[in-house]
This record gives sequence, C-alpha cells and structure tokens, in this order.
Amino acid sequence: MKSKYKQIFEHYSSLIEGEKLRPGESLPPEREIMEEFGVSRDTVRKAMQLLEQNKYISKKRGRESIVRAEGRLIFLSRGSYRLPRWRDSFSGIM
Repeated sequence: MKSKYKQIFEHYSSLIEGEKLRPGESLPPEREIMEEFGVSRDTVRKAMQLLEQNKYISKKRGRESIVRAEGRLIFLSRGSYRLPRWRDSFSGIM
C-alpha cells in the first residue's frame, strides 16, 4: 500500500499532466486536501513539497500552490527520472 503523501502526489501530478490543472491555476487549500484524503496537515505538506521538488507547482509561505509552466522532471528513484507524458515527444531535450 502506498503512503498517503505519495497518493496525493500522484493524484495532483496526474491532474497536471492530464491538463485538468493548467499552468497558473491554484491547487485547493491544504485544509480541503486534508479533508478530501483524510490526512494530517504534515502529510499534505509532504505531498506539496514533493510536487514542488518535481517542479509541478510553485509554493510560497502563506500563499496558494500554483501549477508551474516550466519543464518538469519526475524523480523515480535515486539517479533516475522521466519526463512527464506531455513532454515525452519533445525532441530537443537530450
């Protein structure tokens, strides 16, 4: 069973990759995510930190989380990554 913060990360990263959340749009407030997933604020913050580290969102203290427009890399494990689906066909990356 996956940890809750990874489930939240995967939920929002798939919404962003599927363009259901577009660059410039806000994610729901932490409290709403806590209620939706039945988790603590720490769990939500850990998921948001992972989304930010993978460049899905931009966060500032005391502000909303905004979907980023820049390129993203998804870190799968130590030393490996993949490009999100919407960027897989971009030919000039490597």
